[in-house]
Amino acid sequence: MSTKKEALQSFNEELHISYSQIFCFTSCPLKHRFQYVEGRPPERTSIALIVGSGIHNGIAMAYTALKNHGRTEPLAELCDRFETCLELDLENSVVPVIFKRETPDHKGAVVMGNAMLKVFHESIPQILQNVQEIVAVEMPLTAKLFTEDGQLTEFKLAGIIDLIIRDKNGFVIVVDNKTASKAMAQ
Repeated sequence: MSTKKEALQSFNEELHISYSQIFCFTSCPLKHRFQYVEGRPPERTSIALIVGSGIHNGIAMAYTALKNHGRTEPLAELCDRFETCLELDLENSVVPVIFKRETPDHKGAVVMGNAMLKVFHESIPQILQNVQEIVAVEMPLTAKLFTEDGQLTEFKLAGIIDLIIRDKNGFVIVVDNKTASKAMAQ
């Protein structure tokens, strides 16, 4: 079995396509071409992406504490991690950040992110009520892709799984947290 570091290295080196790339292609093929084929840098970035990334960091911190130490990280620590990541991403952005109605400014982004982390933190006992083991946190995943007629392609679907748990019945459950304001279609 390879280590997480080896898995990440392999993940980054292999030819793969992510959910984000597929979603981009299906919603705007021209944007996909500019971003993934030609490698053009974005002209701007949405605050939603930066907030989502910061929240994801806070959630990963919580899951890691549960896996490694068997304890729930205090909400204040998760919020601190989120705010630190938000600050760093805003400071290091090389393109303009576009704020939204729900997050009209930096303060609004902090308020929204902290509120989302509070909801997540309150859900931890429900997540853990039937858990026997936390198997992995932030686990790279690749899967071979096939054509409609079952022929293997050179592509792999790639992503990172937020949390893998084994329940008390021995079933493996994959948890993927999303911060989108609307539920994603299957």
